[in-house]
Amino acid sequence: EAAAASGLTLRTFRPLMPNSDHANFARRGIPALRLVAGFDEPDSRLRYLLTPADTLDKIAPAELKLAALLTAEIVLKALTADGPVAAHKTADELRAAGHVQ
Repeated sequence: EAAAASGLTLRTFRPLMPNSDHANFARRGIPALRLVAGFDEPDSRLRYLLTPADTLDKIAPAELKLAALLTAEIVLKALTADGPVAAHKTADELRAAGHVQ
């Protein structure tokens, strides 16, 4: 809903990405997500993420503002939801998904 209101399309990439902070939460069954722009776009600046080339000159202020607004909208919807927005996963569910051994 938040993305649609911003005129954006969000796609889901399910495999857990071990190089992100959210992976530590997800491995323990705590609902977590990672918002990444340009994940599957060849010209994306995402390729610089967590590298020495990850510098301020790679930031597009308008994109950063849009990302912050979208994130705020997602957080607001989660905080004002009538119930849980996602369920914790059990150890068996995590193993079945390949997130833990």
